[in-house]
Amino acid sequence: MATESPVTLGETPPRRSPVAERDWGLWVDWCAATGRDPHDTGGEVLAVFLRDLPATIAVQDRRLRNIHRALTGRGVGLPRPTTTVRPRVGPEWLSYSEALAALRHEWWPEGVAARRDALILVLIAYGFTRSRIRHLQPRQIATFPEFVVDGLALAGHRDPALCAQCAVARWLAVLDAYRHRSGRDIEELLTESRVHAHPRHDCHDLLSDGWRTNPWLIPAIDQHGAIAPGRPLTGRALTGILTRRFTPGPTEPAQPISAETAQPEPGRLPTHIEQDDLARLYDRIDAEADSLNARIEAVLRSFTA
Repeated sequence: MATESPVTLGETPPRRSPVAERDWGLWVDWCAATGRDPHDTGGEVLAVFLRDLPATIAVQDRRLRNIHRALTGRGVGLPRPTTTVRPRVGPEWLSYSEALAALRHEWWPEGVAARRDALILVLIAYGFTRSRIRHLQPRQIATFPEFVVDGLALAGHRDPALCAQCAVARWLAVLDAYRHRSGRDIEELLTESRVHAHPRHDCHDLLSDGWRTNPWLIPAIDQHGAIAPGRPLTGRALTGILTRRFTPGPTEPAQPISAETAQPEPGRLPTHIEQDDLARLYDRIDAEADSLNARIEAVLRSFTA
């Protein structure tokens, strides 16, 4: 593999990380295979390179930076060419309002995740990155005189299902009910929310301060509605949530558990088959992440159009 970068006689070749070496070597090999000059970094050539070697947007941007750094010693400067993205296989994404309105926040236990995910959708629509969402803490929230998340004031909406302030209030109410680490209090909260015949604005209700005792604003939640307060949501889990909420209908029909099915023992290592299943799941989530981001950006552009 020809991976030597161009240097002038007498100069010391720039040091590169293993990842940068691999990206540069990929570029050189591709140029050799297609009969191109590695010094030719025109937009059309780069577009063909990215199309021939598909990857996530983050990986493609990294490759362009490392190619430019190998050629010039700087990691910026190459234009990002416009490439044709393969259409997503499967149903069309829901719009932001459709995804938000589809969440049922008044049922147990799915209402716990629905309330958390409604807040996630709202923050994504307001331009929060996944990393910023994952690391939010209750101390970054204000509820009076207006609802503010990390310095950004959220607007209301006449429809309670689409009200960003209600999304914050509903989730904070769950965290407040969990202040004694009791799922029973959360179940009671959700049950009481069903007594109203018509949708109402939860942002008008008074909130206690029990939610402030939680270390993270967006914690992990299991399928039974149990909150893991000391563990923030992972990036993969957040991507999976967005994929699921923007996809119409259930993405994975629930399979009934047979009484004869052996339950995994605590601490047991997963089998090779289970590891393969997890790997395929992660691959699917990663493959859909870019398409989801493109959809979210389109939704955000529609707000400002």
